[in-house]
Amino acid sequence: SGVAGPGRWPDGDMLILGRVGIRCVGKDRMTHFTKDEQVTLMSLWALMPSPLMLGGDQPSNDAWTLSLITNTDMLAINQDPLGKPGRRLFQKDRTEVWVRDLKDGGKAVGFFNRGEKEATVTLDANEAGLLKGGSYRLKNVWTGEMMGAPGGQLAVPVPKHGAVLLRVSGS
Repeated sequence: SGVAGPGRWPDGDMLILGRVGIRCVGKDRMTHFTKDEQVTLMSLWALMPSPLMLGGDQPSNDAWTLSLITNTDMLAINQDPLGKPGRRLFQKDRTEVWVRDLKDGGKAVGFFNRGEKEATVTLDANEAGLLKGGSYRLKNVWTGEMMGAPGGQLAVPVPKHGAVLLRVSGS
């Protein structure tokens, strides 16, 4: 808290994604995390930013897992040279929003839902500092979709146990 930065990264430990157990005690299997839970983990690691150490047999992963761990937008956020960790803006019920400042003046915003059903998470763009330059663009890191940038409020549907990670840049 307050000490993370270049040369001193938070250690979120190993990511157990894809195929695990191939050479360990226990059964050879795929991760027990759902796809939404895996997106949550990768989003949190990108926002921390924690080193991406994967525990599993990477060559035998499926295409979905490989696309998750090689997503160029997520990797750019995780590896952003500013090295400033994300901070939680708020927590409400089983949802929360995190924001991370990036070197180019943009931001990464993570919407998280720990609940058992989909939830719409609302964020005031002014409170999050998204409107500093007047207008901004949003890109969903996981889908690649460019989203409209409403002036004041963002209402983001987030699946149960899931996350939405947005890359925010000026227009």
